[in-house]
Amino acid sequence: HNDKGLHGCICGEQDVKGGVANEDCPLLREATGGHVGGVTCLDVSRTGKLLVTGGTDRTVRVWKREGRSSRYTLWKQSSPGHAKEVKSVSIHGRRIVSGSADGTVKVWAPTGRGAGLSCQQTLTGHRGAVSSVHFSPDGKRLVSGSWDKTVMVWDPSTGEQLCQLNV
Repeated sequence: HNDKGLHGCICGEQDVKGGVANEDCPLLREATGGHVGGVTCLDVSRTGKLLVTGGTDRTVRVWKREGRSSRYTLWKQSSPGHAKEVKSVSIHGRRIVSGSADGTVKVWAPTGRGAGLSCQQTLTGHRGAVSSVHFSPDGKRLVSGSWDKTVMVWDPSTGEQLCQLNV
C-alpha cells in the first residue's frame, strides 16, 4: 500500500487510470465542503500537508492532510475575494497567493480561529487576467504573469511592485 496520498497521485507514484484515481488516492475520489463550481488551479505545500485550490466560485480553499493518512479535509477558505474566477494559486509556508481573471493578485493568510482566510494584500497593476502566480523559494518575492503580456515581481509583505517585464 502506497501511503504517499495526494502527493503520490500528483507525482505519478500511484496508479491513476482514465482520470479516476485508484483506492490508494481517496482525495481524488471524494471531498466534502468543496468548491461550488470547477477547480481551476491547485498547489501542494512542500511538506505535502496542505493543498490549496482555486475555483470558478472566486474562492481559495486550503485542505489539510489528516495525520499520516492520504485523506485531506477542508481547513480554511476565503469568502469570494476576487470578482472573477481564480486562475492560479501558490503556497509558501502558511501564506497563499491567488491570481484571478479580474486582473488582481491577492496574498492570503489563515485566520487564527475558524475556517477563514484573511486577505493581507491586494496587488494591482496587470491589465488582463492573472494566469500565473508563484512564490520565490525563500518566500520573499512573488511573481505574477498576465494575459496582458507582463510578468511582475512583488514584495508580498508590503505589496510593492519591484519590477515589470513586458514579454
